[in-house]
Amino acid sequence: MADIVLPKGNGKTLGEIEKISQNIENDENQQTLHDLSEALFGQQHSTEAIRTALTDFKGFKADSKFETDLKTRLKGFKQDKLKNCLKLVNQVSGGPKEEQIERLVKFLSFPIDGKVQLPAKPAKESTQETSSANQSEKTKKMRLGDEEEEEESEEGGASEEGEGEGGKKKRRTKKKKDPEAPVHPLSAFFLFGNDIREKVVAELTEKKGEKPKIAEVGSELSRRWKELDEESKKPYNEDAEKRKQKYLEEKKAYVESGKEAAWKKKMAEEEKQDDSSDGEEGGKKKKSKKLVDPNAPKHPNSVYIIFVTKMRQKVIDEMKGGDDAAHVAPKDIMTKIGELWRALSDSEKEEYQKLADEEKKKYQAELEEYNKSDKKKEWDRKMEEEEKKAKEASKKKKAEKEKGKDKAKTKSSKSSSKKEEKIVKGKVPSREMMKKKIQQYLDEDPELEQISLKQLRKRLEAEFDIPLSEHKATIEAVVTEITSADSDE
Repeated sequence: MADIVLPKGNGKTLGEIEKISQNIENDENQQTLHDLSEALFGQQHSTEAIRTALTDFKGFKADSKFETDLKTRLKGFKQDKLKNCLKLVNQVSGGPKEEQIERLVKFLSFPIDGKVQLPAKPAKESTQETSSANQSEKTKKMRLGDEEEEEESEEGGASEEGEGEGGKKKRRTKKKKDPEAPVHPLSAFFLFGNDIREKVVAELTEKKGEKPKIAEVGSELSRRWKELDEESKKPYNEDAEKRKQKYLEEKKAYVESGKEAAWKKKMAEEEKQDDSSDGEEGGKKKKSKKLVDPNAPKHPNSVYIIFVTKMRQKVIDEMKGGDDAAHVAPKDIMTKIGELWRALSDSEKEEYQKLADEEKKKYQAELEEYNKSDKKKEWDRKMEEEEKKAKEASKKKKAEKEKGKDKAKTKSSKSSSKKEEKIVKGKVPSREMMKKKIQQYLDEDPELEQISLKQLRKRLEAEFDIPLSEHKATIEAVVTEITSADSDE
């Protein structure tokens, strides 16, 4: 497997851009990293090598062979792979495929903080200035909507597409993970980072006079890792390989136990239930919050939550540095706790696992007792009644909606009928209108069949208040059509 050769660029390294650095460092779905690597470098590489290369990537020369190859590969990507690349570098993923490729290439050629904005396309014709302006406004709103959606994805863990009521983007929910599934092992680079992270943070803090950003720490760790010789990297590579083998064994056992299949089935059922819980208006999904019996036992905390609960106040105090008035962002607190958790050895984590097992055992005993109690039966009966009421209300609302549609349809039909019957004075009637009026004359007075075409024309002229001498042929053809149809009958 060939080494990754980076092109020469003049932008920021991706490791210096905070959100992108976080995406590269914390990306558990390795497929996203491999998708961007395939687009940029065109070959398969190890996840560790990809992370290092992406952290140091700083763009490429415009109109170079690298850019041509990048565009060619991106054009062959399916939408999901292209979207993964945009998401990893924190760019908007909405719009036509050509615009997405243009946006991604423009950013990668010269990486900077923020999102790439493509220039608005000029109107094709001056006569279409108004419609073009309206379209540009719509496009602007659409892009803004995409950006808002992207921000939600970054900050709230929200990351499915579609439109809800009023054409607004739906908030995408983060994919749930089975708490019983084995956790993916750390790479050699991350094991190295955990060993020297605190030292690096201290050195950078002393050098800058303030706490460094995550991106700066990541960039420094990457630099030091690249400077290590193979002998120094060997213990980290061996440790990473052991962890990987252990993970593969646990993964195999997890799959063979049927837990993975059961989890996927559960997720599919929940997704199906979400899809069927559409709201009554605008096709907007309306998912009701599941009610929980206040008398039921509380669900036990996970291993990590137990660790967070224990360390939270300690971390806050350390970050405030004795200044009680200082503000510490919740995001920074959780980032620090996450670093501490990853730095724990397996034996240290085992202590928290024991506490979690004790909580789980206690919860299961309480749950078993609760399921046998009258409180559980009463709650189930109450939920059945609530569900029945909800179904009846939904059925009634649907019936009222259908009734409203029927009324609107009837009203529209009457309006159309009146419009059809209306005669416009001073305007030449259509052939159908002439036929309708002549048929009406004959139905009212059958003896009119004996009158001449001239007399019939005069009557139509009086009806429509306009000369029809130039339409003699049409009148004659209509009369012939009507009389022929009568004789056939």
